[in-house]
Amino acid sequence: MSLSADLQSLALALRAAQDARRADPLAGFGWPSEKHKRAFAYVVQGLELHLRAANYGAKTFSGAAFAVACARGVPTLDGITVPVAKVPNVGAVVVRDYGQQVDSSQAAIMHWLGDYPHEVSWINKGLGYAGTIRIKPEGWTNPDPDTWSRIVFVSQENADKALGARWDWAWGDEPPIEGIWREVRKNCKHLWITETPLKRSEWEWLQTDFAGCLWTPKDGRVEATASLYDNRFLSSDDVARLEARYRGDKLIKARLYGDYVDADGECPFDYDALNDMKGRCVKGTPWEHDRRLELWREPERGKSYRITMDPSSGIAGRDKAGLWLVCVDDRAGIGRMYDHVPVASLGRAALRLAREYNDAELVPEMN
Repeated sequence: MSLSADLQSLALALRAAQDARRADPLAGFGWPSEKHKRAFAYVVQGLELHLRAANYGAKTFSGAAFAVACARGVPTLDGITVPVAKVPNVGAVVVRDYGQQVDSSQAAIMHWLGDYPHEVSWINKGLGYAGTIRIKPEGWTNPDPDTWSRIVFVSQENADKALGARWDWAWGDEPPIEGIWREVRKNCKHLWITETPLKRSEWEWLQTDFAGCLWTPKDGRVEATASLYDNRFLSSDDVARLEARYRGDKLIKARLYGDYVDADGECPFDYDALNDMKGRCVKGTPWEHDRRLELWREPERGKSYRITMDPSSGIAGRDKAGLWLVCVDDRAGIGRMYDHVPVASLGRAALRLAREYNDAELVPEMN
């Protein structure tokens, strides 16, 4: 056989392989690391997953593949049982806004769909904003897309789609907006969130919801982490280039490791020192009269105490109320409350606490 014939055969074989990958990209999926695989195995168990990962930590790559697998109803995804066996099914992809979804979750979903049968309903085709993607389930014979599984994008621009809806599964891409996710969470069994936590105002409620859940399931939730170095699809040159890009960035802990970092304003304190202090913190004991208040010490005879209060309206989604119980003699904070507490309730709690702690001095903030 001539050299030209050999090259032609090779070209045809490569084209056939490319066509096969486009026809079913999901068939070639592999988890970026054992951490990713272990994390999504929790979703199979019915736990709500919060995966904190680095930039280029393959979180969106993994979240989108799992979403497409659920919509198609494939039995397994690289060794993980896909939890949603019902087809057709309806899943929500919760994003912050249309602009964010285009280059993130939407692009990743379209990658894993390739040429597999699907149909897109556009909110704005010119800008590339998809509203719903219909996907033909495995083995489905009806060619009508209206009978197929649906992936619905939900954001602050169309938050009403979440109200009262029932979902077979839901994926939060980057920190979803708290109110929307809580609405989606109410009527959904299989949930996962993937994010790089860069802005405290966006991730703080997630840190609270998943407190004490790092690789340890608790109350139906679990948190997992994946660093840049866990992604096996990055070469050593890729890693070195990204390390150089992030050098000097105050968000480097989030970008490389998926650690919680605040980008709302540069922290005036040493970040590593604060993390060290946080690691040595212990939870207080809930106060018997109001479990929203935690205490670290019982009152001691002869010591003076002061209670400072920052009231709020008590309405969720707005500022929380704050209360600190301080031992003046020891200069030590020994009790605190930080929650959505109406002004009158905060005042009553503070008064009762003051009586228990040697008639402590009350110092409310008054605006």
